[in-house]
Amino acid sequence: MNLALHQVSVMDVSPLTLVDLAADVGCDGICVFTHTPMLPSEDGKIDLGFPLVTREMVPALKQRLNERNVSIGNVEFFPVTEDFNLDDYRAGLQIGQDIGAARLVTHIHDPQFDRAAGNLHALGAAAAEYGLLACLEFTPLFPACPSIGEAVRIINASGSDNVRIGVDALHLERSGGTVADVAAVDPALIGYCQICDGPRGRGEGYFDEALDRLVAGTGEFPLRELARVLPAHTAYDVETPLAALADRGVSATERVKLAVDGARWMLAEGQA
Repeated sequence: MNLALHQVSVMDVSPLTLVDLAADVGCDGICVFTHTPMLPSEDGKIDLGFPLVTREMVPALKQRLNERNVSIGNVEFFPVTEDFNLDDYRAGLQIGQDIGAARLVTHIHDPQFDRAAGNLHALGAAAAEYGLLACLEFTPLFPACPSIGEAVRIINASGSDNVRIGVDALHLERSGGTVADVAAVDPALIGYCQICDGPRGRGEGYFDEALDRLVAGTGEFPLRELARVLPAHTAYDVETPLAALADRGVSATERVKLAVDGARWMLAEGQA
């Protein structure tokens, strides 16, 4: 079973350490950040503080990946904003290519649909230049593309053949999406799925929840059912940050083992 460990699961370690943590629990890959834009907030713009793969880090990271037989799944993140400019992203895309990444992650922040669709097409074309598949992650955190249905609509409008959908279990649930909604999507449009768990329903404190989730199998998300309807080619990422455990002193090694074991068990159940 192919699993990648996402950097968001352990924000307190470097990308180099992430390689070792992933290898130690039998993950095939990792997902990292090669670009972290400032995002709009009520107080202006904020830096989310994700650990970043810099140009200077690339040689050491490539060596570590080779030594531990770990690959790169997703590189994040390259949003389609109102002031979208591909030149802002090329350094991060180049790093993604240099470390052998398979996909880039984008979100839609631009509420003007036609402009966003056109820029999504441009991002898909640029991704192809760097050997990457662009994947659009819908989330109610960014209202311009809050649901899987809207993701399908804007990808179709973009006319790009190099953009797929990223399904995050938390975002699917909090958007009001269902397993049936995922099953209704053309399987060729699905790129990856991010695994975590939590309580059912819309909930409150969504942004905080995104950085403190539950291990797969310990919440109420219909993860087994989701695994049954996703196409066989789907890449799976363990994106299960456990901030509450980290605050209690649980080590990154222990948190990763809990998250990966839960994801592996759940996927085995769902794909049985």
